[in-house]
Amino acid sequence: MKKTLLYLHGYNSNGSAHKALQLNAMFPDYDFISPTFNYRTTDPREVLQRIVDIVKSNDVRLAVGSSTGGYYSLLLTAYADVPVLAVNPVTNSVELFTHMVQRHDDPDFYDNFLPKYRYLQENVFEKLPLPNKNINLALALDDDLLGSHEPTKQRFANCGRVIEMDNCGHHFTRFGELKPFIMEILG
Repeated sequence: MKKTLLYLHGYNSNGSAHKALQLNAMFPDYDFISPTFNYRTTDPREVLQRIVDIVKSNDVRLAVGSSTGGYYSLLLTAYADVPVLAVNPVTNSVELFTHMVQRHDDPDFYDNFLPKYRYLQENVFEKLPLPNKNINLALALDDDLLGSHEPTKQRFANCGRVIEMDNCGHHFTRFGELKPFIMEILG
């Protein structure tokens, strides 16, 4: 089996996101998997199970997740011994989705999916075994969606590597500059 990189996109993105394409181009010697998920209409437990299945059936050396994908990469560490790089990760999915999706706009999301995200938050995310050297973070100092990442840094203080960058926003527009950092994680 060939060594593989896994990319997990953010909420309003897809498997062909710019960061996914950049990551694939940065490491041509790796197989590359970048699935597309509809986080708003697919049961989040099913999304997590698909990610775990991908990791278990491939030689995944690193899972890189951005925003909501970063949240799932962090959840992955509860099920697989694989390094992750969470880029501006969501760390409270219930709080974020309650803010982003209005009940009157999507009552089905509130009634059917928000409780499932709450389940993952309370039963997986909040119980992640820490410290975990497989958890690495890339955080924007100017994240225009999530704001300060200080609580994230504190929660994962004794984990793997952390890099902070400015002038890249939530979309982490300086993602290409993470190549040396990613190489360190890959060893």
